[in-house]
Amino acid sequence: MCEIISACGDAMGDWFQTVVGTEVRADSAPAAADRLRAWLIEMGVVAGERSESVLGGDGMGYAPGANYARALAHPAPSLLSLVTNGVDIQSGRNVAIDPQAEWRWRCPSCAAHQTSSEDLLQAIGQWYEGADAARVFCPTCGHANPIARLVADPPIACGNLAITFWNWPPLSETFLGEISRLLGGSITVVCGKL
Repeated sequence: MCEIISACGDAMGDWFQTVVGTEVRADSAPAAADRLRAWLIEMGVVAGERSESVLGGDGMGYAPGANYARALAHPAPSLLSLVTNGVDIQSGRNVAIDPQAEWRWRCPSCAAHQTSSEDLLQAIGQWYEGADAARVFCPTCGHANPIARLVADPPIACGNLAITFWNWPPLSETFLGEISRLLGGSITVVCGKL
């Protein structure tokens, strides 16, 4: 669960929570995005029409719907007063990271903890450019680990479907479970601040 305000110690700036479907295949991502979008609209979590409500891309996203609180761990009426408060659904290669974080990752081969490294960033870039088998080398044991197997803190997620909630309070575990079931596989939630 994301602790958004405590993550960086202040409430200034724009926050995001990105839910990445880490098991969604590239060829099924557009259809999965359409199903997810339709479900969010049907549930009233987001409005049915796109509006200027997100950062990045074309700035168009889905504003909170009449039942937006259904997605939240705790009610937050202040969300509706924000200019940037939309949901952006992206199919295709997506990498979700907290741009202000100092990452630590654990090697799945030797369990050694590592700090952010050039190898990690290079592997993320390779995956994004299409190398599904991108690997990061552990400086402790030298094993080449697939980027998808790394356990990072804070999380880093690579996937073919991502849903970004801009400035939303923490999403509920129940809602995240519903997204996971709808996508038919694991999800990773990445929280961050711009």
